[in-house]
Amino acid sequence: QFSALRARLAVLEKENEIAIEEKVEWQQERACLLHQSAVYRRQFEELQEERKAQEEKLAFERETLRALATEELLPIAADFAEETVDREEPEQNQVSAVEAKNLKTDEDRSLLSPSG
Repeated sequence: QFSALRARLAVLEKENEIAIEEKVEWQQERACLLHQSAVYRRQFEELQEERKAQEEKLAFERETLRALATEELLPIAADFAEETVDREEPEQNQVSAVEAKNLKTDEDRSLLSPSG
């Protein structure tokens, strides 16, 4: 009976060693996964910040281009409207050139605005 207990103790000790080794491996794997997770989280946050900065830059560029286009197109539209008014027959020309220019400038602004 004593030798049977010794044999059983040897088996339990071996199983314990294996369990300890598996636990150490699992802890190392867990630490590695936690580290990778932290790296990926940091990279994700950096990408989010970069995307936000790019979106802000694009919004600024869009507004700048919209303003430049409006500045450049309004005089062209005003000139075109003046030419159109000048070409109309005299009896159809009921609005003075100054009134037409003011009118079309407001109309052009409404047409060139993003909501227009």
